[in-house]
Amino acid sequence: MRAARTAATWAALAAVAGAAARDDPSLPDGPEKALVVRVCTACHEAATFTQLRLSREEWTHEVDGMIERGAKANRREAKQIVDYLVKHFRAGKG
Repeated sequence: MRAARTAATWAALAAVAGAAARDDPSLPDGPEKALVVRVCTACHEAATFTQLRLSREEWTHEVDGMIERGAKANRREAKQIVDYLVKHFRAGKG
């Protein structure tokens, strides 16, 4: 009974954290936002990467590195994530 209650508590916390990430104003709206939230914020907050300004090559390297360390994304999703990050957080942009 206690284990079930603990599991339910963790599930509720994960749902709240996921909802907060989707509403994170540091992540601009776009078709890939939900994918970025699912893959990238599973391990860290959006602020970890929204403060960066990287080139396409650098974002590709970062995303590939995260996938190598366990981020759950296939090649198509990785490209979509990089496209989103380059569009909103590229080197030379604001």
